Amino acid sequence: MFVDILKLILPIIAMLLVGMAARKWNWISVEGAQGFRSIVGKVMLPAVLLDAFIFADYSTDILIIGGMVLVWMLLALGIGYLVRRFMKTHGTFLPFLVTADEVGMLGYSLIGLLFGSMGVASMAMCDLGHTFFVFAIAVPLLQAVSGRKTSVKSILISILQSFPFDAMIIGIILGLFGTGRAIEANPAVSSIYHAVIDMISGPTTALILISLGYELAFRKEVMKPVIQAYLIRLIIMAGVGALCSFLIFRFVPYSKTLMTALLLLVTLPPSFSIAIFGDLGDESEFVSTTMSFGTLVSLVLYIGVSIFALR
Repeated sequence: MFVDILKLILPIIAMLLVGMAARKWNWISVEGAQGFRSIVGKVMLPAVLLDAFIFADYSTDILIIGGMVLVWMLLALGIGYLVRRFMKTHGTFLPFLVTADEVGMLGYSLIGLLFGSMGVASMAMCDLGHTFFVFAIAVPLLQAVSGRKTSVKSILISILQSFPFDAMIIGIILGLFGTGRAIEANPAVSSIYHAVIDMISGPTTALILISLGYELAFRKEVMKPVIQAYLIRLIIMAGVGALCSFLIFRFVPYSKTLMTALLLLVTLPPSFSIAIFGDLGDESEFVSTTMSFGTLVSLVLYIGVSIFALR
């Protein structure tokens, strides 16, 4: 098992170090790193999601899991608003840092390393409620807090302009019409389809980790509130997550793959959409450092998740 864990962790560390070295020695420009994220977010990740939802097993289970994850995120957001008074500084965006996860850029990659397409499919069931929360609830609230004008029209536009969300919806529609079964029924079509998807999605994890390593930066001055905020996040996500996971498995048969996906929702860093959609102003350094710190913490906790998944 120790060797299996090293096989998962060391490549992750290596790619992060490549990203850090690329920034230090200017191998990649800021624009180049942004290009990595753009390609992943607009091409590779949508391909992964499209594939996962085309072949998903549609039943009441996916509605229960997605619905409970939505409740999980809503409860975490509400608790975040209640506890932010205990932050002496940097409390403005705390509610958004203690809910939602970076599922798209990190979650799918990490569970894919453990379980392959089965893991991606389990994470996709959780992400159905999670994505709705991020784009329909968290982002509009974030923009309101940031002082941006929001409307139903602007909310719908931001949702529809999200490539991963679009891929998810298209995948669900195709899956419900039996496209996955039709593909698998024809060996030639199936082999060509999977070859194309594998080629598109193959570099996803490496590019994501390089771009994350590129962004890792810390300043001593902000580390105390960052650590405080992240401890609050872990306590909230673990507590609410335990309750919601218990309720999910009251109605859905237990599986280690799904349990691993739920554990990752506890350990993943905050959603990077905070930095993308929020006008953070003076809080920009605090938020970005919290996300960078959270990325490192999530990779350390991933060792424990890996031990659970592989035993």
